[in-house]
Amino acid sequence: MSEYQYYEFRAVDKPLTSDQKEEPRKYSSRAEITPNSFKNEYNYGSFKGSERNWMDRFLTRMCT
Repeated sequence: MSEYQYYEFRAVDKPLTSDQKEEPRKYSSRAEITPNSFKNEYNYGSFKGSERNWMDRFLTRMCT
């Protein structure tokens, strides 16, 4: 049995560049990725990777 999961990450300090948007795409082919956010919901699967590590990795880039 799967659980419903919804993830939404936002770029706070500045928008993502085109290059920065490519790497999060590797985590989900269905996610809505804009210069300002990553949104995805999972009904039958789950988020690939550790949320904390993912945020540390990408938020560092977003905020520099």
